[in-house]
Amino acid sequence: MYSTHSSVRNIFCSTLLALFVANLSFAQQPSADANPKPAMKNLSVLLVTGGCCHDYDFQSKAMQLAAQKKGIPIDWTIVNQGGKGTKAMIDLYKNPRWFEGFDVVIHNECFAETDDEEYIRGITKPHFEGVNAVVIHCAMHTYRSAKIDDWREFLGVTSRRHDHQSRYPVSVVKDDHPIMKGFPADYKSAMDELYIIEKVWPNTTVLATSKSEKSGDEHPVFWTNQYGKGRVFGTTYGHSSDTFSDKVFLEALINGIVWAGGRASAGSAEPAPGQQVEQRFKTSDSAEVPYLLYLPESYKPGAPLPIMLFLHGRGESDGPLSVVAKWGPPLSVSRGEKLPYILLSPQCPKEDNWSSATQQAHLIELLNSIVDKFGADKNHIYLTGLSMGGSGSWRMAADHPELFAAVVPICGRGDLKDADTLKSLPIWVFCGDQDQVFKPNEALVQAIKQAGSQSVHFTSLENIGHNSWSAAYASPDLYQWLGRQSREKK
Repeated sequence: MYSTHSSVRNIFCSTLLALFVANLSFAQQPSADANPKPAMKNLSVLLVTGGCCHDYDFQSKAMQLAAQKKGIPIDWTIVNQGGKGTKAMIDLYKNPRWFEGFDVVIHNECFAETDDEEYIRGITKPHFEGVNAVVIHCAMHTYRSAKIDDWREFLGVTSRRHDHQSRYPVSVVKDDHPIMKGFPADYKSAMDELYIIEKVWPNTTVLATSKSEKSGDEHPVFWTNQYGKGRVFGTTYGHSSDTFSDKVFLEALINGIVWAGGRASAGSAEPAPGQQVEQRFKTSDSAEVPYLLYLPESYKPGAPLPIMLFLHGRGESDGPLSVVAKWGPPLSVSRGEKLPYILLSPQCPKEDNWSSATQQAHLIELLNSIVDKFGADKNHIYLTGLSMGGSGSWRMAADHPELFAAVVPICGRGDLKDADTLKSLPIWVFCGDQDQVFKPNEALVQAIKQAGSQSVHFTSLENIGHNSWSAAYASPDLYQWLGRQSREKK
């Protein structure tokens, strides 16, 4: 049965649970007279539990109270189905719209022997299409008997067994990731099992590891994964009530829920140095532009920094705003990497495209607003985009060449008629030689050169189709080149 909660005040819990949550924090809580932060919009969370081996009622209450203590407003829907065995096909997933309306789905179920492929794909498909998730402990062994890898690819790791219970030291790999910030360097887990990770999937970023006391091998215990359009946070810890009474574990878990929901910093959706947060901009014609905004750790008001405008591809128009971080610079930031730019990553409406006059006008208005609000360096405004965003970059650069220090269109379509206008701009074009837009890109670059440009570059990626952006944005040379470009030089 569904149990929906708009608050956690009415949840009955033991005195012990209330006492340990009362002390929950990596750091001392701000005093009552501290400057209040703007309220975070409630996250809508579906928590799926049930199956073998764990006290799911206690774990569910612990998560709710930990979020409440941190001031994270969450509307909880809790589903506990399937009994206490290792094989079940629960009623929740029989509804093809089971996932609708939720910002995050937490999978804390344990059904290792369930292996029905159609049933499993009915769970993973919505996540691939953009439903964000948190996966805890036995979720990694759920559907272990299945022959297909869909669930394992969704999780981001493959595991089929675990070591004995112990208090395992945790080594943080990404200490600047929002989930792990403030995580104690000397932390040991509560008594818990160490899951043996056979495979880390390609889109997984390991945040922390623990060492097997048997083999000495390091195994991921906290990580993030990009599964299609969905973002996933996972932890293999969470076996016992001791773990769900551990304030450090709960802090990381709540941070992970907030991150998975597209809120880069727990407790606030306001821009902050080192964070990428979701924002909304109201245009002069009353349209709303959703966007991700990242401020470098070095950001200080009054100290101008470069700004990069990133335009996503067609696939990222459809889905929650967090899907904009599927590729390119916002993906790098979401993985905990540091950029020296203010990063502005808007989302295009799925019924429109970046090259339309309407979207171009909205982008210019948004860019000017962010430049003014955060005091960005107007001599160092960089423009880049991929696929549809690459086309939008060509259009914007041609219409506003005076704005940009450099432009990086990736596998987009420009207009040969704009060659003369673009000749003054530093431009670096990337395209796969197997892409259908390769020849148009090559022709436009040649036209710009013939117009007199000595600052246009074209990188052809051999044996690459449309996805040339993964290689382009992974190139250190690109960022070094950008750092040398300035509007003052033109």
